[in-house]
Amino acid sequence: MRVTPGAVFYGVRQGDRQVGFASSTIDTAANEIKMQDYLVADLPMGGRSHRATARTDVSLTRSLRVSHFTFSLDAESPFKATGTVQGDSLLLLAISAG
Repeated sequence: MRVTPGAVFYGVRQGDRQVGFASSTIDTAANEIKMQDYLVADLPMGGRSHRATARTDVSLTRSLRVSHFTFSLDAESPFKATGTVQGDSLLLLAISAG
């Protein structure tokens, strides 16, 4: 199976106006495939606009098995989850918030 590197960019819309942007990228190497998603949006909360940022980084083996991932969300308070897969069924997960 062949995975082609590339990038895609998006406008994030709410109703008829653009409130942010997003991107998805795939990068290939000899031993792994890296996928990254990035989102920035100004979201209305409590009558004001608040900036929210989300990022996902995933490392896959060439056979498309997840080996490591990180997810972070920064809005009112930061949140981060990191995971590492060991063997074929063990997931070590660390979560931090606030």
